[in-house]
Amino acid sequence: MYLIYAYTGSILHQPEPQPQPQKQVQPSLAPSPESTSSATTDQAGNSVSEDINPQQAAMIKPLPPSRVLVNQINKSVLISWQGTGEDVCYFVYRKTPVDAEWQSLPILKGVCGNKGNFGYTDTFIQSGVTYIYGVAAVNNYNGKSDITESTPIATR
Repeated sequence: MYLIYAYTGSILHQPEPQPQPQKQVQPSLAPSPESTSSATTDQAGNSVSEDINPQQAAMIKPLPPSRVLVNQINKSVLISWQGTGEDVCYFVYRKTPVDAEWQSLPILKGVCGNKGNFGYTDTFIQSGVTYIYGVAAVNNYNGKSDITESTPIATR
């Protein structure tokens, strides 16, 4: 862990040479060696740190996808959704109305991208079963959004 120091005092002028002025320390969230860093200044001209480490980034959930739509085509269900605009991968889940837990569908690497429309085709459906599909966004730090659900679809 690193500490970021802010100097808030002034240099004392005395006849004899003095050591470097001591700084008042204000501990803050500090970057790790793997952090990404950018610095800006606020309106008063003070330096503002925007460092974030992977552990902090993982705590920030990406936005959930919007408008999850489902449509049965022959013996499969097409799931489509609107991207979030973030650099994420999407994972698709399904359950029946009586299931409490989501089942992950077999997507090897997820569907990745940052904007536009996305889709996935579920070919492992059973006729006569009602499914609810869900899509979640996952960022590079494994931060996962809430799952956006579709309306139920009764397969034929």
